[in-house]
Amino acid sequence: MKPYIIMSDLHFHNWSQFATTNSDMVNSRLQNILDAVDYAIECLVAKGGNRVYIAGDVFHTRGAVQTSVLNPVLSHFKRQINKGIEFRIIPGNHDLGTKDTHWIGNAIQSLEGIGCEVITAPTIFPDDKVVMFPWYDDLDKLRLDMKVKYTGGYSAIIHAPLNDVIRGIPNLGFDPADLETIGYRRIYVGHYHNHKNFNNRVYSIGSLTHQTWSDVNSTSGFILEADGIISHLETKSPKFVDSGGISPVLENNYIRHTTNTSNAAKIEQFRKSFYSKGALGVQIKSEPVVEFTRTVKSKGDNPTLVESMSSWADENIIKDKEKILIEANKILGDVL
Repeated sequence: MKPYIIMSDLHFHNWSQFATTNSDMVNSRLQNILDAVDYAIECLVAKGGNRVYIAGDVFHTRGAVQTSVLNPVLSHFKRQINKGIEFRIIPGNHDLGTKDTHWIGNAIQSLEGIGCEVITAPTIFPDDKVVMFPWYDDLDKLRLDMKVKYTGGYSAIIHAPLNDVIRGIPNLGFDPADLETIGYRRIYVGHYHNHKNFNNRVYSIGSLTHQTWSDVNSTSGFILEADGIISHLETKSPKFVDSGGISPVLENNYIRHTTNTSNAAKIEQFRKSFYSKGALGVQIKSEPVVEFTRTVKSKGDNPTLVESMSSWADENIIKDKEKILIEANKILGDVL
């Protein structure tokens, strides 16, 4: 088999934060994603391949695609097709105006007109030994269809929630170990914006690029399968980075910095400093230090929320009580 690449969650969109309009009237961050597609294809061609699998969420805004997004994407993909690149694409939930996949409510159906192969039903591709499954709203039905379509020695490409990929998201999707038992050689899963390898059998593909602050610390990029070797490669696109992280790379990235000052002059000084170090965009979060008063008794019969938290901490927390109370108070300040 020839080498091929798998990418997912491109989220073509007229992004607003840190974006401008280039000389072709294309949103600059949309152009960044298109450039990332080109870079991935360059890596593929260098290995002797020409086929690209896309595991859903080509577009960002569910149920609607602006012409200023659609036209650059169509033009870009057509240019690659004219060079001999083949695209096989399944819709993700962001590509649909319906709960389940159907051609009439599917934004990426327009790519079929320029030569892309759009997959709206489970489809077997013997040339690469791949089976593709579009978005299912019902995971039990997807699991059943994956078993029905199972072919020994084949890999599956799906778009679905996968447990243990992103910290803090409840495990309500597929369990990687459960997917393994279906029997596919490998299963490549789009949907969550973080690449992760589970036992060399199940892979969260991850988004092609960083797109929002929720992508901080996530691994983006694409998967190259060549000669049976699976490689995850990152693109050259800007990332969303917290300045307080471990060895943060400031140059050519979007930087978020949290400070305890609300002084406008100092905030502007931070901003200029990051730009001078090569940041493409800077967001400053001002979180002044909150003095937490540990009053445990109320003057009345109805204790304040702060008093209630303090009393609860006295009764239930043994270690790092002060730190926990301070963090709780900060959260309280954010939501009130």
